[in-house]
Amino acid sequence: MAEQLNNIVRGNKQPQNGATRYTVVNPADGKTILAEFASSSASDTADAVTAAREAFVAWKDTPVVKRCRILFHYKELLEQRSGQIAEMIVRENGKLLSEAEGELRRGIEVVEFAAGMPSRQTWMATYTANLWAWSRARVRSISRS
Repeated sequence: MAEQLNNIVRGNKQPQNGATRYTVVNPADGKTILAEFASSSASDTADAVTAAREAFVAWKDTPVVKRCRILFHYKELLEQRSGQIAEMIVRENGKLLSEAEGELRRGIEVVEFAAGMPSRQTWMATYTANLWAWSRARVRSISRS
């Protein structure tokens, strides 16, 4: 029996109510059905958009340090489950395992980069401000000469 895929809205699995059904077929043999799902209806989509807007209100008020911790935890979960995720990529996309592992590694690096952005932005802002101050002082000293 093929896995039934659902939307995840507000952290809960919700079946889609669209009329069209889709299948995920194993690309290695072109026959084995790995999963099935329905299209999302306009109502499903509206509910997901509403949930995303509600979540954004809370997320934007979350302190940056806490957001970074959440992203780093997500990175850790990806690393802990990297074998399973890579195998899923192979099954669903027909990639070689080495390709799937490389793709996943790059994705994990992007999450790690995003989690560290606030510290990079602070450094960059300080560096830029110091460079600007130094440049202005240098121009003044040259113009006085």
